[in-house]
Amino acid sequence: MATTTQRDRPPGILGQPPTPRSLKRVITGFVLLIVISIVLTVAFIRYVIQAWLNAAELARATGEPSPSFDWPVMTIASFLFVVLITGLSIIFTYYIIEVRNNAQQTRFMAGITHELKSPLSAIQLYAQSLQIAEVGEEERRRFLRGIVDDVRRLDRLVSNITETGKFDLGVTDLRLEEIDAAELLERYEERVRDRLAFADRPIEVAWDAGERRVIRVDTRRIEQVLDNLVDNAVKYSDSGEPIRFASAVDGGDLVITCVDAGLGLEPRELDRIFDRFYRSPSAKKRPGGGTGLGLFISRRIVEAHGGSLEGASAGVGKGSTFTIRIPSDPSSSPGDGAALESRGGESVGAA
Repeated sequence: MATTTQRDRPPGILGQPPTPRSLKRVITGFVLLIVISIVLTVAFIRYVIQAWLNAAELARATGEPSPSFDWPVMTIASFLFVVLITGLSIIFTYYIIEVRNNAQQTRFMAGITHELKSPLSAIQLYAQSLQIAEVGEEERRRFLRGIVDDVRRLDRLVSNITETGKFDLGVTDLRLEEIDAAELLERYEERVRDRLAFADRPIEVAWDAGERRVIRVDTRRIEQVLDNLVDNAVKYSDSGEPIRFASAVDGGDLVITCVDAGLGLEPRELDRIFDRFYRSPSAKKRPGGGTGLGLFISRRIVEAHGGSLEGASAGVGKGSTFTIRIPSDPSSSPGDGAALESRGGESVGAA
């Protein structure tokens, strides 16, 4: 019995993206079907009209009454032609959608594979070095910091994937607590500074030193958002380029900005970067992979707090700025956060 290998299967099956050549053949075949359908329909219409003209001429020659034109046949033929063209168009449209979805899934799996492999390889290298090599205390601490950083990176990746599943179900779980905004930001700065130093990315902060403000947030989720922004800044900027954080209070809202000197974005991409699985063309050319989930998850988390996350850029190669706006109390703000019945320290779900 003959077996069918994955290579033998048509493009678009089992997540296998079509090659440009195979996709070109599909488009060419679709165009040929449309052309053949039009040619056959026109030939049939001409045949019916010519038959009627011949019958009318014969009737005049014999002195008989001229036959009436067969409109029912023409109507049926036209209707079938429309149905045929519509059906072909629908089939072709669904095929293109499947092709895009499969290609998107393939890119996602490639990104996941890279995102998992990189920290695992680094952890293995650090562990082997600690196991078989005589290292000094400072070097040992550096290796341990690297292991902890890569474990956190894996944890963020898993969190992003699981969060996507929850969002698909329309559920966002928040564990809200009251915390001083300055304390939250200073604590995050302390945690991320060593990590960025290890990655040769200096961090510059300008936290608002004015009025201290208590906000009601899920600190773990807000740190997850900040981590995603930092990951993007590290991944898409050159070594040594600083990452700048700033905060301010605007109309009762906490505003946090993250500025990097990375790839930058075209104006048309500023909304699309928050779509699931989306990666900008310039990001795809850069080694390092990516899942296209970080910004999608981040915006949904911020919106669940009743806030907003927006991106800005002066253009490709000119870096990016991401602005997070968080209200003091998400239960008093419009949007997704308005659905929260927030209770400090309790898990709250927004459907």
